[in-house]
Amino acid sequence: MMIFIYMKTSSNPISKIIINNYNSRQIALERYYENPKICLQCQSVINVPENIKIAQVRLKKFCNHNCAAIFNNSKRKKKERVKKPKVVKFNPLIGITKGDLFTIRKSWQHARSDIRKHACYIYKQNVKQKTCFNCGYEKHIEIAHIKAVSDFSDDILITVINDPSNLIGLCPNCHWEFDNGFLKLNNRGIEQR
Repeated sequence: MMIFIYMKTSSNPISKIIINNYNSRQIALERYYENPKICLQCQSVINVPENIKIAQVRLKKFCNHNCAAIFNNSKRKKKERVKKPKVVKFNPLIGITKGDLFTIRKSWQHARSDIRKHACYIYKQNVKQKTCFNCGYEKHIEIAHIKAVSDFSDDILITVINDPSNLIGLCPNCHWEFDNGFLKLNNRGIEQR
């Protein structure tokens, strides 16, 4: 009621408009909360934010996006996912010789990378031991060639180079030591030099 008293004493027309707008907003809010909109999901009253018109709130069906998502997704039919069969990789390297691969690829490193990826694939398919052959480290292993790729002639097939009997799993440290001659493979395992 103090607003009406203030309106009578105020002589500024702008302040009268502001007070009238404030008063009409309060009346509209009181009317809204007498018969408010109810959220379809949680059954709570949809509140009117300060800068939003009441007519916009009356159009809402949910109090927030979360309630809308829960309500709408519960009615949606779930699609069953069909499992796709795994595609076998590296089939193109079957029947290709080392020399052919090095001439086909753009650079030496690309060809060497293909041989290494093929070796990893063959090792994972055929060997179940996922630990270092030398020290037993199991968090990360690299696949090493027992007979180095460079020791094979150019007319040897990639499948012979990456035969499971020529592959061994080593941790990065043991792999480096093996490649640089600090570890030697014999019939009993790996020994240090």
